[in-house]
Amino acid sequence: IALPDVPYLFEEDFSGASAQDYTSSTDELSGIGLPGWGASRYEIQPGRAAFFMYVGTSAFGGGDLRRGRMDTPFLPIKEGASVDIKVSYNIGAPIVSGTLSSKWNITCQFGVQTDSDGAISGDDAMSRVLETYIPAEGGDFTGTLPQSVTDYRIAGATGKTRLTWRAVQYQRISGSSASVLTAKYFYVYLDDIRVSIVSQ
Repeated sequence: IALPDVPYLFEEDFSGASAQDYTSSTDELSGIGLPGWGASRYEIQPGRAAFFMYVGTSAFGGGDLRRGRMDTPFLPIKEGASVDIKVSYNIGAPIVSGTLSSKWNITCQFGVQTDSDGAISGDDAMSRVLETYIPAEGGDFTGTLPQSVTDYRIAGATGKTRLTWRAVQYQRISGSSASVLTAKYFYVYLDDIRVSIVSQ
């Protein structure tokens, strides 16, 4: 989705990205038009990105759980400077169906990665978690995403700061406690990222 012509510190709407779908890879994304980005267990379509969690089974403690994440490039902040920033983005995650008519959703984290560049595995924790939440229900590679996060403030960002989103857990929201998941993907769709410096 095209963004308005506003001079943000950083922005990304994925419109210049090439399609790429890697269900088990951890990759640096310069080759598909996203220089400096890293992603693990992800799918990109022109105009939108997604990362996901794969659940092999939820039975017996949830074996074969694979987490995905996405990391922006380092923010273009002058070396030696530290500033407060505001982050806005759109996000959404469809409900997943399990056995016995059960419904399940996903929890994700938003935060920052510091110092580390390139691609980072979704199995690795980010440097600092700022928020853990369940994204609003819905989303795909077209149309409007159901949740807009607006002007989330982060203090002390530097030129070694990256923004990070990561899938971390799933939970049953309805249906029998005996229900299970088998070989299911929880997608989290992400778009229209905008970062600006907070006026002093």
